[in-house]
Amino acid sequence: MAGWSGGGGDAVPGAGAAAGARRAGAARARLAALGSVPAVPALVWLLPAIALQSMLAAAWPASPAAFELSFAQAFASFAAILGGGWLIRAAAVELDWNATPVCVHEAPRALVATGPYRVGRHPMYLGAALVLAGTALALGSWPAGGVAAAYLAWLDLRHARAEDAALHACFGPAWRAYAARTRRWL
Repeated sequence: MAGWSGGGGDAVPGAGAAAGARRAGAARARLAALGSVPAVPALVWLLPAIALQSMLAAAWPASPAAFELSFAQAFASFAAILGGGWLIRAAAVELDWNATPVCVHEAPRALVATGPYRVGRHPMYLGAALVLAGTALALGSWPAGGVAAAYLAWLDLRHARAEDAALHACFGPAWRAYAARTRRWL
């Protein structure tokens, strides 16, 4: 499947760039008025979340004094961290390829339904959650796993739903068709 429009990521067919920009601007204004547009991009919080995981793992009394990983645990954590990083990068490249900004504060220019967006509507957020899950596994800490779970819940409740609403307002029937065939996460 190419893009939702049948082309390689073309903008809304027949609508023209000006009409698409007006719809996107109006949708962003409605969301801003409702206070549902996040003030800080979600992925900015990935590094502080990893730092929090490390602090909790060090402070938690059940954490082992020596840093020892089994081969399976090391492999799984490495795979999750690399896989999550790859997913973030692949999604960013796909957005760039379709001339759509990665920053959620800019109006989308196209409804991207190719690459990792064929499988889930929020692959960058899923990638961030994988990075945190891999970090928690590497640290061998349940509290670090709790940070990963809380981060994923926050991404879903605060960011993914707001982005879905903005895309729905901007692209209407095309977004509804895309959302019907593509899950939010996987």
